Amino acid sequence: MAIAIEWFLLALPLVFLLGWFSARLDIRDIRKSGRELPHAYLKGLSHLLRDQKKRALDAFLRAQPLDPQSAELQFAIGDLSRRRGEYRRALEVHQQLCEREDLSAADRKRALWELAGDYFQMGFLDVAEKHAAMIKDDDYRERVGGMLLEIRQRACDYSGALDVLDNMSKEASLMRRTTRAHLLCECASRKTVVDEKRQLLEAALVAYSNCARAGIMLGDMSVAEQNYESAVARYTAVEGQNSRYLWCAVEGAMAAYESQQKITAGIDEMLRWLQHYPSSLLFEAVYQAMAARGMEANLAGDNLKHGLGLAAAAAWSGEKEQQAVGDERDLWRALTQAVTLKRRYRCENCGYETGNFAWQCHNCLSWESFQSGEMHG
Repeated sequence: MAIAIEWFLLALPLVFLLGWFSARLDIRDIRKSGRELPHAYLKGLSHLLRDQKKRALDAFLRAQPLDPQSAELQFAIGDLSRRRGEYRRALEVHQQLCEREDLSAADRKRALWELAGDYFQMGFLDVAEKHAAMIKDDDYRERVGGMLLEIRQRACDYSGALDVLDNMSKEASLMRRTTRAHLLCECASRKTVVDEKRQLLEAALVAYSNCARAGIMLGDMSVAEQNYESAVARYTAVEGQNSRYLWCAVEGAMAAYESQQKITAGIDEMLRWLQHYPSSLLFEAVYQAMAARGMEANLAGDNLKHGLGLAAAAAWSGEKEQQAVGDERDLWRALTQAVTLKRRYRCENCGYETGNFAWQCHNCLSWESFQSGEMHG
């Protein structure tokens, strides 16, 4: 018994020394980690300030094992991953955040919103809508509404998009009055009952009085109903709403004037538009409307002098080709082919190009962004 006690007393200092040495190693590791963690944060921040997203992401990924419980670090990694197009990594990070039990309520809503954004960027719009709709917080109301509005428009659910607008704040809804007007126009274009269609178009003008599209559609309805005076009033009002879209009203206005036996007045009005708002689009519309009625004489030549460029040049050389014979006709045909180029419409918001005019850009969903057509080879 005495021998056992002696061995215990001899071993006790050894155990103490081992414990002390182990503790010193732990303290050294903690201090080292403590020094490395701020350094990793500062390095990542430095790269961010220089807009070096890849290096910043690498720095934060190296810092994550040192501070695995940091929600802000995980949010930073998720955000940088998404900006670099690494949506799967961002999705995994935000899913891990949502599954953490120690996450605060505010951070949980933030993680849910970021997760919805990941699904949205990856094209899973239905899943993104489901996650966004789960966030019940006034601080996210406008952001959630904006996402749902875009999702509904991409799905061509225009009545659903109007419902989203109605649920947004009054200020946010007023900021999107152009969107509301065009959504109403889209809904109207799908109606077959005349009164319902007219009601939606009138509501579009109430939402946005300068909605030329609604005015043109109402003019088209008046022509169909043989109410030509009302049609002319609708078409000519486009000048005060948005003169960029007068070219869309030319054919309807000319038909309304012609039906009233006032073709001369109609031509005078079209030429006045062309004089005050010269553009290749308007020239082409007026020229085609007059050519269809055999009244295009001298229009191309006169406007060629006024700088309408290739649109007028193509029409003018086409006229000369029809009048010429023999080798001269071949010469004019070659000139017509040289100046007749394909029209492209460019979105002024995102630069998206298309060969067909549309009221909404298919890429960025902005309305009335195809404000001018240009000629490209």
